Amino acid sequence: MKIEKFVVMALVVLLSACGGNGEGTAGDGDGDEYQGPTYHSDIKPLMEAHCTGCHVQDSIAPFALETYEEVRDTAILSHATMTSGVMR
Repeated sequence: MKIEKFVVMALVVLLSACGGNGEGTAGDGDGDEYQGPTYHSDIKPLMEAHCTGCHVQDSIAPFALETYEEVRDTAILSHATMTSGVMR
């Protein structure tokens, strides 16, 4: 599997499965805090390496992918374009 397809599939799974603000800090403070991947430590570096060369504000791409909210809001579209081969 190509790294780009992995990135998008990981984004879709993580962003659709996680609620909150992308920080990965859900819990009630009793030591049960979520310890899985977070946007800032795991997803953002992948986006910067593979997507934000074009997907930044006022660039050639039709939308930016610079923030958690932008990535979350376009996760399904991103997955569809990657799996269809439109974006590689």
